[in-house]
Amino acid sequence: TPQLQPHPVAPHQILTSQYPAEAQEQQLIRLLLNFGSKTILLGYTNEEGATETENKTLAEIIVYEVSSDELTFDNAVYQQIFDLFRKAVTEGSPLPDANFFALNQDNMLRNTALSLMLNTYAVSQLWRERKNITVPSIEAHLTTDLNESILTFKQKKVEQRLEANSYKLRSCTNEDDIVILMAERKALSELRVAKN
Repeated sequence: TPQLQPHPVAPHQILTSQYPAEAQEQQLIRLLLNFGSKTILLGYTNEEGATETENKTLAEIIVYEVSSDELTFDNAVYQQIFDLFRKAVTEGSPLPDANFFALNQDNMLRNTALSLMLNTYAVSQLWRERKNITVPSIEAHLTTDLNESILTFKQKKVEQRLEANSYKLRSCTNEDDIVILMAERKALSELRVAKN
């Protein structure tokens, strides 16, 4: 009887199970969908060393941070949503909103986006009155949430790239390719240290 050969598993599939970035990807997409048009005051140092400030939308910040490091989403629907926001930011057109997704013909895209737009946590009026509970708004912590979400997303992606690099190095026999992979590994390791 013929032996069944195991179906080869792509390195990407192994990496996704070892370093699942689902939670980080979901958080970034949730921020885009719910707060993409909110502006945040950014401070930076210009070329002369003076401190300046600039208003940027949350969508502009996320699109810049993800695109500048050439990162992608493992979840295809999240990537699709991100691409819609990237296109809107790049073209200066209005950001996709709840109506855009509600009327979208792609069931998976529509359902994913709308479910991430729902506010799942709320304190009832009864608890607010009886227990004097106050909950800070999400907007109050938006800058912190944004920074943490981008940082953890990038950390996961760097870890995935390092693991993919190790996988390729273990199976590589071409000396020129090994040199390239080692240089890539060094750059990724430096990036990982910089992000921590």
